[in-house]
Amino acid sequence: MNTPLMPAIEAGADILHVVYMDPTVKEMPLASVGNIVDTMNRLVIIGFAATMNADIKTAEKVNRAIESLEAAERERDAGNATASAAVLKATTRIRGANVATKRKLTIHRYHPTDDLGGLFTMLSFDRDIIRAFIDRGFSDAAHHDCQASGCVLPN
Repeated sequence: MNTPLMPAIEAGADILHVVYMDPTVKEMPLASVGNIVDTMNRLVIIGFAATMNADIKTAEKVNRAIESLEAAERERDAGNATASAAVLKATTRIRGANVATKRKLTIHRYHPTDDLGGLFTMLSFDRDIIRAFIDRGFSDAAHHDCQASGCVLPN
């Protein structure tokens, strides 16, 4: 698992911070795909992104279902006669989400703003390159924008 969300969620985490080593696929420069190694790396990144995006959508779906259930329960407690149908509908949505947890999740996503130099640069253990990655990660996290990053934030 590239970014193992489910084991963390199953262990009880409800706030997750996902740090990516690549920009979003739509922001990945095409110029970096100059050889077969870079092309294969890009395909792997796209595959990881697709899996992660599916997990993110599932978390959003669970959050919405739980929020619907909470709203329906508030209506029922307030004496609304149609609340029972709403509770049933919300419960069905949660059951349909098919995840290990039934609690709201917060998932912060941190992407670098551009390419980090390709596969060979990322596999380098040169001290200066590692320092640059750490500084870069700190800067990207410090300027993090949840809306632009597509974070999952429960209401």
